[in-house]
Amino acid sequence: MQDAPQTKRGDGAGMLMLLLEDERGNTLAEYAIVTAIFAVAMAGTLHLISNELGNNLSRTSNSLTNQSYTP
Repeated sequence: MQDAPQTKRGDGAGMLMLLLEDERGNTLAEYAIVTAIFAVAMAGTLHLISNELGNNLSRTSNSLTNQSYTP
C-alpha cells in the first residue's frame, strides 16, 4: 500500500492537487459500481422472465380449463 505523497505545510493548491491525484481506494469503488450495475440488470431480467412465465402458465391453464370433455 502506498502512502500519499507529502506536500509543504500551508500549500493549499499543492494539497488540493495531491487529493485530486490520489487514487487509493478507486479500484474497490469501481468494482462496487460494476457489481451494482450487474445486480440491477439481473433483477430486471429475472422480473421480465418471471412475468413471461406467469403469462404462459396462465394461458396454458386457461386453455386446458376451457377444453370440453366429450366421452
